[in-house]
Amino acid sequence: MKTNMKKIISIFLVVIATFSVFSISSISANAYTADQVVTLAKKQVGKKYALGKSGPDSFDCVGLVKYVFQQYGVSLPMGTSSYAGKKYEKYGTYVAIKDLQPGDVLAFGTSQNNLTHMGIYIGDGLMVNALNPTAGVKINYISKDAYNKASNKKYLYYTGKLIFGIRIKNTTSTTTSSSTNTSTNTSTNTSTTAASTLAIKNQYYPSATYAVGSPFTISGEVTSNYTISNITVKVATTSGAQKFAASVNPNSKSYSLYNLDSKMSFSKLPAGNYVYTVTATDAKGTKTLINSNFSVKASKITSSGVNYPTTLKKGGYFTIKGTVGSSDKLKSVTAIVHTVDGVKKFSSSVNTSAKTYDVYKLDPKMTFKSLPAGEYIYRVSVVDSKGVEKFVVSKKFVVK
Repeated sequence: MKTNMKKIISIFLVVIATFSVFSISSISANAYTADQVVTLAKKQVGKKYALGKSGPDSFDCVGLVKYVFQQYGVSLPMGTSSYAGKKYEKYGTYVAIKDLQPGDVLAFGTSQNNLTHMGIYIGDGLMVNALNPTAGVKINYISKDAYNKASNKKYLYYTGKLIFGIRIKNTTSTTTSSSTNTSTNTSTNTSTTAASTLAIKNQYYPSATYAVGSPFTISGEVTSNYTISNITVKVATTSGAQKFAASVNPNSKSYSLYNLDSKMSFSKLPAGNYVYTVTATDAKGTKTLINSNFSVKASKITSSGVNYPTTLKKGGYFTIKGTVGSSDKLKSVTAIVHTVDGVKKFSSSVNTSAKTYDVYKLDPKMTFKSLPAGEYIYRVSVVDSKGVEKFVVSKKFVVK
């Protein structure tokens, strides 16, 4: 009798212990506070921006959001398009801008159907966001209005248009009791349906302040392990008014953005603030590959006699010449050669505070004779003392 009683008690204790472990595991995975989200988001400030990355050392804008919530058991997708329209309802609830609370996810773009940037609201009109390759992960005001209302203007404001907020659900994508089956299913699905590797590499895109009338040549290679069905490149004002765009249906696994350059009218943009976006679609969906703010301002940069190659014989020489200047004084002059797919071959640069500069002084490092046969872009960039940049030359040439 005593033996049977001991067995019954032992079984009862095992059941209690098992239930307790399950309960504790579920709570630790599901429960988190807005303060915890804000704190973790702030800890990422200063880390690098990298397109398509979701931590722990580098992020793009959506990757940062994904990483922070993933630490609390919430699985979120990559790509701003995954939250466009009403797709966000899979992961949270709509929040009007006036009702934002710390920990809410912020969605920027031209409309609810066309999102281009995301961040995490941390209160007081501020957000943590993976801004761009130059800035990395930063704290910014969510709008110019928020910046103007702030008494301490410690941070810059994001120039894109805030559309709405998303309050992420306090739930995990899987439960402890089904974790074994979920792992098995995920493994099976992965082997039969691989995740998309849709991305862009070696890209050149506007991300600074440029002089009115400055040309800009876009480049870079979009790649995927699936067939790419569409690529769209667009420039719009920060208020959403489209200036120009180009779209193509490659139906291949790689595509050079340079093929769309002829439809980009950067030199015709008036002074103002703009957003350059590149979106691509493959079998797994649409992804924003580049979302970059840039500005156009008047400048006093001039150039005279700046030459450029058109066709070179392989192994042949080319000597760069010309004079650049500005009555506002110069800051830097750079000459660079890269492939039409954006792969840098060589460059030469100088920092100067002079009012004029002889481009020929950069020639010794411009090793045109080393170029194999192919198509290239030659650029000469001039930045004045006010930080305005102008490409006095941005031309394609061929080596045969």
